[in-house]
Amino acid sequence: MKFIETRGNDGQRPTHVSFSEAILAPMCSFGGIYAPEKLPDLGLDFLPRHLASDYKQLAKSVLDAFDIVAAAGGGMKCVVREFTDVAVIGSLRVDLTSRTGGTILCGVEFVRGDLTLDALPVVTRP
Repeated sequence: MKFIETRGNDGQRPTHVSFSEAILAPMCSFGGIYAPEKLPDLGLDFLPRHLASDYKQLAKSVLDAFDIVAAAGGGMKCVVREFTDVAVIGSLRVDLTSRTGGTILCGVEFVRGDLTLDALPVVTRP
């Protein structure tokens, strides 16, 4: 599933991105956002099945229809994303929360754009 810009493209950002790219970097050209290129077919029985659903159940069913696992190429697959247009002034805080109770992330790397890899300190654990 690809996502497209809502306000056209300025040539500085991609015109189409994956679901995870749209979630992790939602701002695009001219102050717009990314929206699905096409909506999944939820079927005629979707609404009757969810009339009594709470928001969490409804959101899960809608997101399941987007088949996000397919965007990663399958379950338990490595997903690598690079964002070069993120401006950080001061500190950057990233909160990671497991939704399943198990390990969902095994590594994150943040590199300042003005540093080369050989200038980075090597951190080892005992």
